[in-house]
Amino acid sequence: MRYSLTLLFAFIFGVSLTAQQHDLHPCGTPSYKSEWLKKYQVNPTAYAGTRDDIMYVPIAVNIVADDNGNGGLSSIGLQIALCVLNEDFAQADMVFYLGRDVAYISDSRYAQHQTVEQGYEMMQLYDEPNMINCYFMADAAGNCGYNLPSAGMCVSNNCAGPGDHTWAHEMGHQLSLPHPFLGWEGGVSHDGSVGHDFNDPAPETVLYNYTSFKETFYTDTIIIDTALVEKVDGSNCQIAADGFCDTKPDYLSSRWACLDDNNSPTEQTDPNGEKFVSDGSLIMSYALDNCSSRFSDEQIAASRAFLVDRKGHVLGMEDPQEPVAATALTGQSPTDLQDVFPTDIELSWDAVPGATRYLVQLSIFESFQVPVYDAIVTDPMAIIPELQFPTREHWYRVKAFNDYNFCVEWLEGIGSFTPNELVNTTSLDQPAWLVRPTLISDQPYITIEAPDSRAPIQLQIIDTQGRLLISNTTRHEGTVDVSDLSTGIYIVQLSSGTQSLTTKIIVQ
Repeated sequence: MRYSLTLLFAFIFGVSLTAQQHDLHPCGTPSYKSEWLKKYQVNPTAYAGTRDDIMYVPIAVNIVADDNGNGGLSSIGLQIALCVLNEDFAQADMVFYLGRDVAYISDSRYAQHQTVEQGYEMMQLYDEPNMINCYFMADAAGNCGYNLPSAGMCVSNNCAGPGDHTWAHEMGHQLSLPHPFLGWEGGVSHDGSVGHDFNDPAPETVLYNYTSFKETFYTDTIIIDTALVEKVDGSNCQIAADGFCDTKPDYLSSRWACLDDNNSPTEQTDPNGEKFVSDGSLIMSYALDNCSSRFSDEQIAASRAFLVDRKGHVLGMEDPQEPVAATALTGQSPTDLQDVFPTDIELSWDAVPGATRYLVQLSIFESFQVPVYDAIVTDPMAIIPELQFPTREHWYRVKAFNDYNFCVEWLEGIGSFTPNELVNTTSLDQPAWLVRPTLISDQPYITIEAPDSRAPIQLQIIDTQGRLLISNTTRHEGTVDVSDLSTGIYIVQLSSGTQSLTTKIIVQ
């Protein structure tokens, strides 16, 4: 399999962009309380005052698809997920920003992996140093998400919609936060073998298994520990369960729907016989996403202290970018209803001040209900190699954002064009000009053939984001080394005087 940083073309058929009841297990991160958090909770004031400003945290985002590049999170899905993540952590004065370009991985082994061991293997291959690594795929080992303290985190695509807080939940784990029901993930015993009636007083302790989730990845030794059960009177809140006194007791380790007040409908009983309900407003709980919205003050203080004390090397040092101002889509090409040839279509628009990335959608419906192209580009242009519907009118729209600010609306206005195979996009008179092969899999070069040309030919190879990758001059026949090109689609442009040829090649 090849690791590709080229543009991922993704239809959003089947990719959820709305909150929903998920069939997946909510979180594959079992009970875990780090040694760091235990020490911190003994004396939080020893860590106080280390930072009181906004923390800018670089993340490395990886979109994992199958071997054919299918099934990856859509670009609009990613933009929405980034927005929700930063909204969830705004209360903590944290901003997560793109520390490098989004990476696209085409590897079926990891796109729907079955075990966290496979996920750990993937992270060992692709993790970026000095950033928090985040992976999106069709199935994260049967979970909405999970976090590995020794590596990164995974989120399933259909748990990354506008109403989902899975990414924030797993990021909380990455920043040392346990579930508020720590120890109950396996019930009274670590494996669910001992049942419990919540009408009865809970035991003083429960067992939990954190074999694979210490700060080093264990796979051959089962590690069982004992957790104190938190009491309503707060007498053991600093040492029981998650160790935070401003998170209420919670024994609910299965997904649950909240009442109108965001509390659980299930009443539980603590070891002293006191009745209580769980707080579903906490993002680290297992309440459904429509209930959750916050981290507690103590959770925020701990996560910020953890960032400084244990992950200070990832904290960004550069000046943050300002939000992109709302504006109109101007200078766009093709112009409305313009006829264009149905391959290698170049969409372009005026650059938006402050924007470093653009989300582009193309659809045969003016309502954009079913986009046929959905991509993030770094320049105010996108090249559409081929249309799925070459006889239909198409509409396109754009969002402008940057690496720090993701919550943006579509630019005002949309463009449209009509494909027409009778439109000639080249001034070439010599049909003998050829670029071959157009599908490159087993050889590291392409051959240029222009037998009728006497003048030098300028060759350029451009990726689908409009970036010039190769530029040289050739004669009427020669080879061009393309061994450095990653898997993807590229535009090849030949020109000599008033003559030109534009075609595409596909690297497998």
